Amino acid sequence: ICLWVVVPADAFLMKRLDGAAAYDSVLDITWTTDASLSGLNNWYDLVAWADSLEYLGFVDWRLASLEVSAGLPVGRTTGLNSRCSVYMTEPDCRDNDLGYMSVHNLGGIYPEDLTGTQTIGDVTLTNIQNGYWSSTEIDDNGAWSYWFNLSIEGFIPDFKSEERYGWAVRDGDVAAVSEPPIVLLLATGLIGLIGRARIRSA
Repeated sequence: ICLWVVVPADAFLMKRLDGAAAYDSVLDITWTTDASLSGLNNWYDLVAWADSLEYLGFVDWRLASLEVSAGLPVGRTTGLNSRCSVYMTEPDCRDNDLGYMSVHNLGGIYPEDLTGTQTIGDVTLTNIQNGYWSSTEIDDNGAWSYWFNLSIEGFIPDFKSEERYGWAVRDGDVAAVSEPPIVLLLATGLIGLIGRARIRSA
């Protein structure tokens, strides 16, 4: 049996940086469109990878969370308040980065596989894997993972030493960091220097 969840009108991904990133206008976060950029690794290494990631001109990436309100970049919780699945309402999922992507951006079809390449409007997400580590931990040894092939997080915390993929996000919209004005200022300065040089030579 498959359950289809109607994607609300305000749930929307927008292409950014020539398709290398996608902005979620509801959660106000930007995703890398390559969903396995991290490679396969344990929780510790993936948190460190995201924290040190320099990509697309930005250095403030983090590992996607399952409970943003628990604290970032790494939040600790003894139980998920935001269990986003195909059974939850859209507002209930907004504290859950990975759950929101799976259920409300990708459509939340269960048990159909949401892995591989998925296109949403003009956004193409590539290399979506089954299992992802989130940044949300439960204790020194365990953390929460999310399963895209099931559209649900793990029912019990997994050992951090186990290998999963990680999906990097950054808060805000990359389009808000406007590069053209900087280029324009540099070009204006260069024109001014050329003008001064011509005046001096004259």
